[in-house]
Amino acid sequence: MKIRYRSMLLRIIFCALPVGVGVGASAAWAESGVVMSLMAQQQDLSVSETGHGLYAALRGDSHLKTDTGLGIGIGFGTLKGNSRVLIELTSVEAENVVDVGLYVLGWERFFPLQAHESIRPFIGASVGLGTFDVADGYALGTRGDDDSRVIYGISAGAQYRLNETLALEIRGRYLQTDLNVSLESAAIGSRIDLSVDEATSLSAGVSWQF
Repeated sequence: MKIRYRSMLLRIIFCALPVGVGVGASAAWAESGVVMSLMAQQQDLSVSETGHGLYAALRGDSHLKTDTGLGIGIGFGTLKGNSRVLIELTSVEAENVVDVGLYVLGWERFFPLQAHESIRPFIGASVGLGTFDVADGYALGTRGDDDSRVIYGISAGAQYRLNETLALEIRGRYLQTDLNVSLESAAIGSRIDLSVDEATSLSAGVSWQF
């Protein structure tokens, strides 16, 4: 329980920090507006699994695809601006026992195309909090665990502006996560260590400016 309380406290701290930084950045931009984003996202997790004792046969690396989750973003900039600060909250699940949460503060730079002014590719950098929660039932006899750590990465995508206040977006992102959990068993010396070293994601959705 102490681990879960610590995880909850870290989530609150790291969610509040990006909001403060984002609000400060927006105040410095006299011409900035507020942009909301609603994104559907799927992640591919690079997972390392090491078993001990009764679970010694569980050993190796694999990729785990999550279900499609919903992400919400608050951006400071405009749909016609050159860059924006973006705060995102996303939660995805896999196989009903794995839950991954991302609380990310990012900066993205846009590059308008002269031939198609409505289409704007962009690149960006992100930093924030990642959470990894594995429930009871991942393997027979194990108890769940969770972890929370600072994550960082890069992103790239494109925005298609429908009008002055509405745009469609697609984004790919790579994150270095280094999230680790240890699933303990009642049997002495038996456990499963899980590590998510990195995550890639693909998201698509809509943004609108207030």
